[in-house]
Order: sequence, then structure tokens, then C-alpha cells
Amino acid sequence: MDNHFINPEEILDQVQLRSGMKGAEFGCGSGHWALALSRRLNKGLVYAIDVQAESLSALRGQAERAMISNLKVLQRDLTDFEGSQLPGRLLEVVLIPNLLFQIEEKEQVLKEAKRILKPNGFLIIVDWLKKARLTDTQPYVTAFQVKQMTHKLGFTFLKELSAGQSHYALVFKKENE
Repeated sequence: MDNHFINPEEILDQVQLRSGMKGAEFGCGSGHWALALSRRLNKGLVYAIDVQAESLSALRGQAERAMISNLKVLQRDLTDFEGSQLPGRLLEVVLIPNLLFQIEEKEQVLKEAKRILKPNGFLIIVDWLKKARLTDTQPYVTAFQVKQMTHKLGFTFLKELSAGQSHYALVFKKENE
């Protein structure tokens, strides 16, 4: 893997995902990860969620060109209470790549992931390592902090994935409630 760029396919290869699952990417931007997840869950459904309309418009175009039909693009603010506006216990996987370092309301976003995940659903979090920040002023959240926040919310840490020199990738399971 390149020093700063991460390949979503290489991360998703390390998680047991099945074709018919339903999933979401939180903070999808232009959808690099959402497209990879859509291909992986090709008989399922993927919600690509972001607050920025411009990025979502680009994602719609990419999905159309790639003939991906199992992707629903949603403009939502995930820092709001029930911000995805999806029904509870809907999804088997929520992917949050490179989002937590950008927002103050980390716990609210994680609560929303928990709300929409089915029991035993997977939460995958990918973010920057401190040493790999592009600038000294770029904020970051450590893997340890993510583990603390998710544990507090009732997630079980399953494993750390190989994510190259610039990122960490963590997999959690939502426990039965």
C-alpha cells in the first residue's frame, strides 16, 4: 500500500462480508469506499451518507458509470440525533473511514451506527495514524480512543486489520441488546 492512500478492497477483503448484506458508509464523500462496499455486497444494499451535496453528486455519477445499482445516496447530517434517518436495526455493516478525526461529535456518530446496526452487525472504523497526518495541525483520533468510545456504547472489539503505514482499521461487533 502507498504511504498515504489506502485501498478499500484490501480492507474489505479482511472482513467476512456476504453478497446480500445491507450496509452503509458514514461520511462517504465522493464514495471511494461506498463503491467498493457496493461491489462487495452486490446482491444487498449500501447507503452512502454524507452532509455535502457536491460530493454526493459526484458519487451518483461514478455509480452510474460503473453500473452499480445497489447504492442509495443520502444527504444527511450524521451528527444529528438519528441523523441517518434510517430505521433501527436495518444493517449488517457500517463503515466509517476517515471521518472521526474530522468531527467533534464522534460519540453521536457512533451511537447512530449502533442504532441502525442489527445485533451482531459489524462496525468498521478506519482512520489516520498520528504519525501519518498530512500536517501537524490535522486532528486525529487514536485507535485506543475509538476502542474506549465503542466499548462504552456496548460494542465488542473483534480485530485490527492490516491497513498500511498511515491508517488503522478496527472491526467491532454490536452485541445483542
